[in-house]
Amino acid sequence: MVIVVSCVIIAGPLCVALWVMWVLPCCRRRKMKIPWLKSRRLSKPFYRWAFRQGKLFTAESIDYFINKYARKYLRKRQKLGVDQHLLTEASTEASINSDEGSNSERSVHYLSDLELEDLASIALQALRSNQGVAAALEQRMPHVSASLRDAFARFAEGLYAATCKNIGLSHAKVREYWIYRGPKWVIITVALLAGLLIVDETLGHPTAGERMSRLASATIAMTASCVMLYFKLPDSIRSSVARSAHDFYVETKHTELGRRKTHLKRWRIFMA
Repeated sequence: MVIVVSCVIIAGPLCVALWVMWVLPCCRRRKMKIPWLKSRRLSKPFYRWAFRQGKLFTAESIDYFINKYARKYLRKRQKLGVDQHLLTEASTEASINSDEGSNSERSVHYLSDLELEDLASIALQALRSNQGVAAALEQRMPHVSASLRDAFARFAEGLYAATCKNIGLSHAKVREYWIYRGPKWVIITVALLAGLLIVDETLGHPTAGERMSRLASATIAMTASCVMLYFKLPDSIRSSVARSAHDFYVETKHTELGRRKTHLKRWRIFMA
């Protein structure tokens, strides 16, 4: 039973790789008319599945990094004290009116982690449905100040536009890692395992138990190799989306937040 399973696991990917690399191109060059050898009938389902997986990985990566850098932007904004002047105005009005206004204003600008998560989730849902982020935030979180909502809406929309530039990249990544590199990877791995088994049989005198053990080890190695090949695609797509999101965040931090921080320093010196 172990031998049968091992042969299926090792020979299956090898046959697919040989078919993709040599049999199908040979049929195209010679223009063979055998119906069951038509490339589209056999390769099209795999291509559709592979490209669908690439789009799914891209969409998941975009959602993840939008949520991540949206929360990071809000925390950075609060850390730099961008809205500190609004708190100062609120405290001045509170000394005239009541303490309720001061508490309300403080809860607006110093948001908790749960409120930051809600802001990022609402923005992401609005971007998915092609709605205005500012309108969605005003409708679902009216207690947040208008300045914070508008600034965050501009950042979220810009971040979404920057990450969406990677949508078409998944098509090329699928071809690179699975369609072009995948068969070569499988053939080299199977050839290496087969060479090791042949050397062991030629130079050594393994028993039946040792042969079974080495075949099982080769099966595990083949399975691990295929799993690593599968995860090369989502890792590559995720890295590309992460770079786009990080570049946009750094640019925003150095321009919008940087200028605002300089303005606040000058304002504090003037007030002192």
